[in-house]
Amino acid sequence: METKTCPICGIEKPISEYHSYYSKERQKYRIGNYCKPCARINANERAKIHFQNNREAKLQYSRDYRADEKNKEKLKVLSVRFKQKYREELQDCYVRDRLSMENSIPASYSRINPEIVEAKRLQIKIKRKLKSLQDGKE
Repeated sequence: METKTCPICGIEKPISEYHSYYSKERQKYRIGNYCKPCARINANERAKIHFQNNREAKLQYSRDYRADEKNKEKLKVLSVRFKQKYREELQDCYVRDRLSMENSIPASYSRINPEIVEAKRLQIKIKRKLKSLQDGKE
């Protein structure tokens, strides 16, 4: 059985403990550099470092993608779908948005005080329940 040493933890492990990926350059599957546990733990940190090292290129790519005409419609549909999902599930971002629009409470303040968000969420649930009872749906 083949083994490989992970550069992060320094432990020699069997190949089955590593992710595999398809290399377009070599036209074959390759074994990842890091073992599965280390890859999971350090992936976010490595992604942050990669973004900081390539910040301008990544931001320019995002701007170009959003500016492209064929992507605008797709992004608009996605935006509407996610806003509808957030509204139905009363997610924090939707509730904070309602707080800032209706009560002039900044999102930064509601992030620091999550009990305000929870109180507004309960208020919205009560209003929805009353409306459904008035409409005779329940």
